[in-house]
Amino acid sequence: MTLAQTRLTLGDFLARPEIDDSPAWEFLNGVPTQKPMPKLPHSRLQLRLAQAIESLTQPLGAIYAFPELRCAFSNRSLVTDIAILRREQIPLTPEGEMENTAINQAPDWVIEILSPQQSEVKVLNKITLCLEQGCALGWLINPEEKSIVVYFPDRPPQIFSAVDGEIGRGDDPLPILPGLDLTLTATQIFGWLKISP
Repeated sequence: MTLAQTRLTLGDFLARPEIDDSPAWEFLNGVPTQKPMPKLPHSRLQLRLAQAIESLTQPLGAIYAFPELRCAFSNRSLVTDIAILRREQIPLTPEGEMENTAINQAPDWVIEILSPQQSEVKVLNKITLCLEQGCALGWLINPEEKSIVVYFPDRPPQIFSAVDGEIGRGDDPLPILPGLDLTLTATQIFGWLKISP
């Protein structure tokens, strides 16, 4: 869905109250567009990934995972499925609390989870924009294909699949931000979609 509008600037877009409706609105290439409503696999993966990243890295306080965080930069406003920020990138009040704001930069690591009704090209465009603006790592997760494509700013992407016989073994560790003691695999991530009887 798109908002009816004449030509909008990023400032005009950010001033509109409906942009934070659920699901959130984004502003890419001068066009406001509403994100699709997530379904069960998307919601589950988003929750478990954010929890895993936080629980495995939080004792050090080095990074934080933010689901559905608005990132406004380079005349765009994106709402990423999961934005991972290093501690020094988080705006803080003088009291050391997180500011009640969006961030005005690309996240350090962006994770997007493809929904069935989403255009893979549009989601990849979001990841590419983040990488062009200083993001160090991007993941595009496709629950239907059980694949994760990892994007880097300086080299070709890598594909990891939890499907036997597919390219990229499911038990290979996925690339993460440098310096973090965290191991995740495609098999582990897609295993979170199974419900035991």
